[in-house]
Amino acid sequence: MYLRHFVFLAAFATPFALPAAQISPLQAKIVTEKLETIEMPRIRLEGERDIQLDYYDGFSITKPKNESFLLTHRYLPNHEFSLTVFPDSAIPGGVTPGNISKYLRKLSEGAIRRQEFFEVVTLPTDDNTPTKLRFLGAKPVTIEYIIKREVDGETMRIFVQENWAQLDGTTYLLRIEAPEERFENFFNMAKGMASSMYFIN
Repeated sequence: MYLRHFVFLAAFATPFALPAAQISPLQAKIVTEKLETIEMPRIRLEGERDIQLDYYDGFSITKPKNESFLLTHRYLPNHEFSLTVFPDSAIPGGVTPGNISKYLRKLSEGAIRRQEFFEVVTLPTDDNTPTKLRFLGAKPVTIEYIIKREVDGETMRIFVQENWAQLDGTTYLLRIEAPEERFENFFNMAKGMASSMYFIN
């Protein structure tokens, strides 16, 4: 059930991003991995620590906007899967449910100042609750919210899920977004990619 006490109405929200200077770049490319006699396509992300994940047909590696890595779906506009990497210093106090709650509140306050729509769906929970997904072996802190975006003259409700994890001095933000009515199906696909992610160095 949505948390209506955080609903702010207005124009259209823009995605939150930390200052670009703090974002660590990742070079993305398609590679093949041989499994017995079959060559399987994988996505490799090269950075301070290289990451590999499954590649699903229909996705395109897209030039990042304010992310380290961005995948979009060729046939489904506004369906995005992204990873943003930055030093732990970018999140004072670290990735905790309390700090991510403050970050979410800041997004909400920013939306109301700009008179934009922002609706919180899921607040951060403690470490004892089940997680919606895992990536890089971590159990992330997850938040979900809805924004509005104008697409081809039509106003769309965009469902956004952010998954925050802190590993070995680095913070990772895995973000999944899609139109609200199609989010669940897209999430099931994105969850498979997220769970396949692992460090290769």
